[in-house]
Amino acid sequence: MIVHVDADQSDPMPTVYLSGWALHGEVLAGRNLLENVPMWARDAVAPLMAFTATWQTMVPGHRWTGTDYEYVRDDSGAFDEEGWGWELSLLNIMHLRRGHVKVPYGDIDGDTEGWGLSLQAGRWGGVRYDKATVPQARGLPTVEREGWQVWVDLVEVAGGI
Repeated sequence: MIVHVDADQSDPMPTVYLSGWALHGEVLAGRNLLENVPMWARDAVAPLMAFTATWQTMVPGHRWTGTDYEYVRDDSGAFDEEGWGWELSLLNIMHLRRGHVKVPYGDIDGDTEGWGLSLQAGRWGGVRYDKATVPQARGLPTVEREGWQVWVDLVEVAGGI
């Protein structure tokens, strides 16, 4: 249980049942396409193109009876969260995304979209910027999110120890 300052008010630990699928495909450079390009540059733009599609449903593992929580799967559908989306990546630099989120109990039913730019130094490291929109409850403005990622693979930098 999660206990609040008011000991009479407590909530169950969140439990959900997830189901869904993901599909991913890539187009890689042929043997001779980038033969005169240094290996670090080939690694930076691989795969040449990638596509990922996903779908997921979350069903709560508890329900409110009016006075307490029952720890059973709630198959009423009233509290299911559903989402789907896809991402297309080009030269491992430009990333385009689109999806949909539906949460009936939160009055959320809207599209999500975004894009990202990444620059990689072979397998040694890289930087990525992402921007996305996320739908909110009906009547509220869509939220815009931004994110930066910086990564370094110390094993590759050290020479593949």
